[in-house]
Amino acid sequence: MGDVTRYELIRDADPSGVSGTGRVGDVVVFPNGKVVVAWDTPAKISTVVIYDSLDDAIKIHGHDGKTRFVLVANALREKLALAEKDALLYAAKHARCEEKLAAVVEALDDLTKELIAGANTLYHEKAILAVDRDWMLSKAAKGKAALAKAKEA
Repeated sequence: MGDVTRYELIRDADPSGVSGTGRVGDVVVFPNGKVVVAWDTPAKISTVVIYDSLDDAIKIHGHDGKTRFVLVANALREKLALAEKDALLYAAKHARCEEKLAAVVEALDDLTKELIAGANTLYHEKAILAVDRDWMLSKAAKGKAALAKAKEA
């Protein structure tokens, strides 16, 4: 005896206005071909119906493709693919944040280096100005002394 096959009954549109959209039921196909559809609608109208084949159930409830019988393994794959996509988007978003943060840190490092270089330049220029000032003051003092001597003479 073989295994049963499970499907989710997914309704994209609700022509009857009773069962709603989305997952509206579960389907089990038995090895002998018999099918059980267990409805689980938003209106909480739950019924269990037995069909002779999956084709019969699709003919009655397929509504020209508006209701899909999605193999549970495929439904799980779809959910896994969505979860993987979300995880990749999350990782990419955080990677971009890390890249931006690294760029900001690098820019701050560069700015810090520029500020230190500027401070060093100012320090040296101040030191040069102090030396120049002292030299000028000493020259001015010598000049005053020479002028005073000249006036005395």
